[in-house]
Amino acid sequence: MGTTEKADIFTVAQYGDIQTFTKKFYSVHDINQKHNGSSLLHYSIAGRRFDIAQFLLDHDIDVDMPNSDGQTPLHLIGTCQSLQVAEFLLQKGATPNIRDKYGNNALWTAVFNCKGKNYEMVELFMKYHPDVTTKNKAGRSPLDFASQVGDEKLICILQER
Repeated sequence: MGTTEKADIFTVAQYGDIQTFTKKFYSVHDINQKHNGSSLLHYSIAGRRFDIAQFLLDHDIDVDMPNSDGQTPLHLIGTCQSLQVAEFLLQKGATPNIRDKYGNNALWTAVFNCKGKNYEMVELFMKYHPDVTTKNKAGRSPLDFASQVGDEKLICILQER
C-alpha cells in the first residue's frame, strides 16, 4: 500500500497520484469542502498536481472558492503556472478580478510571478479582461508593478486592449 493511500483526500490532492485520488474522491460527499481554509482545488494546484486539478474541474468544483487568504484557485495558478489549468479555470467561469486579503486580483499574482519569462500566463489572463489598474492594499496595480520592475514587454501586454 502506498503512503498516500492512508492519507486524507486533501493530502492526496496535494501530494498523491490521480489513481489514489479518484478512489478516495468517490467517497467525498461535498466536492467544495475545505480543510485548513483551502479547497481540494487549492491543494492540488499548490502541489502542482495538475491532473488532479483537471479532474476536479471536470467534476464541477467551485472555481471561485476563496481560501482563508481570499485567494481563488486562479490566484494560485498564477503562482504555480499551468497554462492548461489556467485556461480551463477561465473557461469554466473563474473570475479574474476577485481580490484576496491583500487586495490583489489574480492578474496581480500572474504579473508578480512573471519574472521576465512567463508572459504566456499574463497574456492568457488578459483575454478575460481583468482590471490592470486596480490597486492592492499597498496602493499598487499590476501595471504599477510592471513599471516598477521595468519590464517593457509586460507593460505592453498589460496596456493592450
